[in-house]
Parts: sequence; C-alpha cells; structure tokens
Amino acid sequence: MGLLIIGFESPDPQAKDDNKHYSMGFNCGGGTTAMALWECMRSYMEIGPDAVPDSQLGIAPFEETQIGSIITDLRKGDLIGVVWGVFCVAILGTYFAEKLQNLKLSHPPDLTDPAIIEWSKPLPPEQWAQRSPELEQALRLRQVGLEQVA
Repeated sequence: MGLLIIGFESPDPQAKDDNKHYSMGFNCGGGTTAMALWECMRSYMEIGPDAVPDSQLGIAPFEETQIGSIITDLRKGDLIGVVWGVFCVAILGTYFAEKLQNLKLSHPPDLTDPAIIEWSKPLPPEQWAQRSPELEQALRLRQVGLEQVA
C-alpha cells in the first residue's frame, strides 16, 4: 500500500502562518496503481496539463461511459449486464454522477500567478536529488552479492 503526499506553500504573501502550508494525500494502493498515479502527477508537473489523458467529458455516449457499456452489453447479448447497467443509471444515477464529476474535474484551472509559474518549472538536472555515498556503496555491495548468487 502507498500514499502519495504532495506539499506546497501558499503563494499569497498575505497568508497567515496557520494558513500557509498545504498538503494533499492520494491513497494510491501499491504496485502498478501507485506507479501510474505517480507517473500521472510527474507528467502533469513536468510536461503540463496536456500530458494528462482527456477525461470522458464531451466523448460520444457510446465510448467508455455507463450508457456506452449498456449498449455494448446489449450488442453482445449480455442481458445481465444490460439490466445491471440500466439499474445503475436509473436507480443509482451513475451516468449523472459521472457527468458531474467530469464537469468538476475535467479542466484544470489556469494558474497564472508568476510565483506559481516559476515554482512549476522543472528543476535543472544539477539540482536533482543525488544518491548518497552510503547508498551507492550499499548498491555496489548488493550487486556483488547478487552476482555471487548467480
């Protein structure tokens, strides 16, 4: 299991001390799910919003939506899938909830504050975190141990 926590400071110079620091945590599971979430966040930060895949907002209802899955099940003759899909849409309101979620989350805000733009620029490679000498030595010892076993 994993948790991705992102911390940042408010760019507002008038912000009080108790309202200056923020953090967000994403429960990202483990393994592939955690790596996918991190890659999405990294791409967004390094490349920009265009790196994040489009959401379902504006896509025809036959593609990757609740209504689309009902139609696909109908075409395949999967009666249980059709009934379940109609139940979810009609009773649980999943299609409506999906559209509300897309309207809320689809378009990232324009962050035009110069401090945010400056902060959002990627670090130059010389400022990237470097491995400590202790870690390098531990990695070399581990590699030697693996080579001896093989």
